[in-house]
Amino acid sequence: MNAGWMLPNEAFLWIEERIPSGAVVIEFGSGDGSVRLSERFELYSVEHNEDWLHKSKSTYVFAPIVTNSVSISRKEEGWYDESCFDELPMEAHLLIIDGPPGSIGRSGILNHLTRLPKLQHILVDDVDREAEHSLMIDLEAHFNCEAQIFISEQFKSNGEPRKFAALDVHLGAPHHA
Repeated sequence: MNAGWMLPNEAFLWIEERIPSGAVVIEFGSGDGSVRLSERFELYSVEHNEDWLHKSKSTYVFAPIVTNSVSISRKEEGWYDESCFDELPMEAHLLIIDGPPGSIGRSGILNHLTRLPKLQHILVDDVDREAEHSLMIDLEAHFNCEAQIFISEQFKSNGEPRKFAALDVHLGAPHHA
């Protein structure tokens, strides 16, 4: 298990304090942390890497990486194939954006905001990185809400603390047209 690659412990605590046990949680990007989440929640995991499929009790949705206009404009490789939305529930308490890896890019989700299920919260990991911070700002604007940024006690290899952001999207404007 690589603690540097999964959600910081503070993110798990934030989730466990706010999301009711048994609630639907969707994660973009799965990993070792999926085991902890699947023990408490009805977890759906969208994943592009077949090596990470079926590592937990989650419902896995395999979605290869494909290019889209947002990814291209931000010089990212791509994002999950949009067909993944066909296998996700229509409502979820929480959406976790922790994938694909930063080397591929996460901004491609912005190309599919109208396909997101009805949500209460979004958690964006790694907002200490420029691309994820920019994604967080775009999500704030889209959902008409303000993110709360949390600083972890875990550190990156350069000695800087890891950060994640939480958005209460149910308080903002509706996101479906």
